[in-house]
Amino acid sequence: MAEIAVTVAILLGERIVDALSQEANSKKNVSTEIESMNYLLSSLRAYLRDHNSRGSQNAIQQNKFHKHRVTVFTHRCAQPMKGAGALRELSSEISEIKNCATDLIAREQVIKPPETIAEAASSSHPYWGDDSFVHLPGDDEMVGFEKHKVKLIDQLISEESNSHMDIAIVGPGGFGKSTLVRNVFVDKRVKRHFECSAWVSITQNFDKKELVDDIILQFQDEKKRWQYLRVGEPVSVSFATGDKRSYVRNYLQRKRYIVVLDDVFNQEDLQFIESFLPKNGVGSRIIITTHKHDLAFSHDGSPRRIHDLSRGLPLDAAWNLFCKKAFRASCGKCPQELESIAQRILSNCGGSPFAVVAVSRMLAMKPQLPVEWEAFHDSLGSEIGTDPKWIVSRTLLRSYNDLSSTLKSCFVYLSIFPKNYHIERGRLIRLWLAEGFVKHTNRKALERVADDYLDELIARNLIHVTERDFSGRVSTCEVKNLVHEFLINMSDEENFVTIYSVEDSEIINSQPRRVSIHAATFNPSKSSSMILSSVRSSFMFAQQIEDFQSKIQKFISQFMLLKVLDLQGSSLEDFPEEICGLTLLRYLSLRDTKIKTIPKSIKKLVYIETLDLKQTQVRKLPNQILRLPNLRYLLVYLYDVENYVTFDSAKGVEIYPEVRFLSKLLKLTLIKANDQKIFAELGYLKKLRKLGLIDLKTEDGEKCTSKYLDLHDMQNPPSNLQRLYLKGRLTKIPVWISSLKSLVRIGLKWSKLQDSPIPVLQVLPNLIELEMVAAYTGEELTFEAGTFSKLKTLHIEEFTELTAIVMEENAMPKLGKLALRNCKSLAMPPLGINHHAELEELVAYDMNDKFTGALRPSSETYWMVERIPVIRSCYSQGNRLWIMNNLS
Repeated sequence: MAEIAVTVAILLGERIVDALSQEANSKKNVSTEIESMNYLLSSLRAYLRDHNSRGSQNAIQQNKFHKHRVTVFTHRCAQPMKGAGALRELSSEISEIKNCATDLIAREQVIKPPETIAEAASSSHPYWGDDSFVHLPGDDEMVGFEKHKVKLIDQLISEESNSHMDIAIVGPGGFGKSTLVRNVFVDKRVKRHFECSAWVSITQNFDKKELVDDIILQFQDEKKRWQYLRVGEPVSVSFATGDKRSYVRNYLQRKRYIVVLDDVFNQEDLQFIESFLPKNGVGSRIIITTHKHDLAFSHDGSPRRIHDLSRGLPLDAAWNLFCKKAFRASCGKCPQELESIAQRILSNCGGSPFAVVAVSRMLAMKPQLPVEWEAFHDSLGSEIGTDPKWIVSRTLLRSYNDLSSTLKSCFVYLSIFPKNYHIERGRLIRLWLAEGFVKHTNRKALERVADDYLDELIARNLIHVTERDFSGRVSTCEVKNLVHEFLINMSDEENFVTIYSVEDSEIINSQPRRVSIHAATFNPSKSSSMILSSVRSSFMFAQQIEDFQSKIQKFISQFMLLKVLDLQGSSLEDFPEEICGLTLLRYLSLRDTKIKTIPKSIKKLVYIETLDLKQTQVRKLPNQILRLPNLRYLLVYLYDVENYVTFDSAKGVEIYPEVRFLSKLLKLTLIKANDQKIFAELGYLKKLRKLGLIDLKTEDGEKCTSKYLDLHDMQNPPSNLQRLYLKGRLTKIPVWISSLKSLVRIGLKWSKLQDSPIPVLQVLPNLIELEMVAAYTGEELTFEAGTFSKLKTLHIEEFTELTAIVMEENAMPKLGKLALRNCKSLAMPPLGINHHAELEELVAYDMNDKFTGALRPSSETYWMVERIPVIRSCYSQGNRLWIMNNLS
């Protein structure tokens, strides 16, 4: 399993060989050696694929492979080389490595083990017949929990409906506690019954301030979603933690709420959270999940309010679940010849749904031959007992061994993140790219390939999706606790990531490849024995580290080969100059820090691909930023809003107009459009997929906003543009927008158009989300029949003169959410809204009393909206706080 290290080394080696071949063209002997080394690297990759496909467990082989000097070679080549002497020395090293590698491959041919009967039986089986897709249980795995689910829903919405109730779900890890509660939590009946809800994953030593912030934002769910749409991250509520707890207590005093506290570890944590959740006598519910029985009973001593899952699934339910997953082709019927071995395998799962599903889905991909299943049973070992963690770990190991070398690296990489951490998809993709894990495939863009990697790991249920965006694409994801434990163990074994956690006093590993800091007690001086010069990546997840600025500067100064530096959310106040000495850096994230300026020496980072400065105080970029030819993601803006979107809430950045030199850019947000030259320059960015422009000038009108995409001036407009954000006055909407066939999301803000923008926008074939803020000054907005065929989300805000919205039949047939905000003259729901069968949610923010009154069951117009499952009205209180009423 040590092939991860070599895989990464080979990836880096291939890049270095390519670069060296150009430098050594004039040195014939070295050039020949490099060409030979390139061939050798290809052979090693082929060897590695063969090694993986057999799942070799030869410890001697793995040890030799792990210590292979190809990793030393890549370190050596990555160092700056000067003069012919260095090239001669390199030639000698290449010869040494060739001999070692050739010997390794030759030795493998001699000592490789013969095929087993099981291997022979499955050798003709295609890829899909292997252990390729080992799924872990999803949210729909409710076999055996039906009675618990019915009882739990009854306790939530029917039983003692006006009394407060505490409910506990108890059982070991892997026994379905979170799965059961999550399945109930998202049930439509439950969603409609409660006015506000929050799901809180409890980690050991959690940050109390962050937890309270998260609960507030979830209670004001719609507000949180609007903030996510604009920033990608929640905005903290702006007062002290103690005041926040008081606010929560007062806010919930008369509301029917439901709160889930997932994986509660100790009594102190539970008491802290419950201290600001009032028992208000209007039917609120608090649910905890825990593996501790004493904690469950201390939460509520009434046995009927405790769901004990410790015994696991009953034998008949476990068998039904096993057969359902293992024998899909035969509708869950087990062949007679497999019943005996299937029962023996099942008995080892200990009643854990997690283990049952993991094993059964793996077996579903194997030939239904007794010899195959016997071999599988024997491979689990004689030590197996009733501990689900053990069998899941063994099952995960088999699934892990079946991954390609690239996917192994991508999967184990998730160990850098703390437990229960929600990983943003874009961030993960950009990190994989910077690490060099992603390879070009059939002319497909690297980002698309990386998305395929993520989708495959999700399809195998190794990664769990926690949130999807407006288009249905993964927004955030996580790994389950048992999977996270497995990844940590694999990472330790492979020396893949070294984690500094709260339990550690120092980093023990003396030569880490990647360092991830999780503890606020981190101090570089305590890790003096650690050699940081060979570290490739460094991550900071701890916050509020004392004297952080000086500590991090000292820490960074020791790096030499760093490619990834992620300080997101840290207490950094000034840009450390030491960063600009990291000339191999590909990824730099200072998101959510307090830095204000970027130094001119940023030009030294010529390999940088991602520069993430979101939610910082940086308002102007130096012209040296244009000397970063490999930059693909330039993300710079600050979003600050008190109640809802105001004109100055989104703050962009000034940039020198000659952006044509950043020809590889895929994302550019948010840029101040205060120089006419920038529009012509933007036309050169052919690969651009996301563009955000603000401060469009009134006096320039259409010319200011359309010149850079004028189809008459540009032979090849950026047809791949998927997201567009325009903020500022326009005389009319640019007609070139209708040519952007790949556009899925558009935001028009403060355009103040006299003519409706709908005729231009309705021809966009793939538009999924439309957000308009003060974009139109007319009195009527009409959505014609047969238009906006894919639109799912519509936001209309501050249309002060708007008196009527007309939705003709078959317009927006897939609309799922409609949000209206502060449209002062609108007094009734949109005409034709009753035809929209897929509309799930209608939310009214700061709308007038006539409009909200028309949404109530007692109104004459209620028939128009009675089909909509969720209807809410919200009123701002100031300080980013909202009063939310459930009108469903």
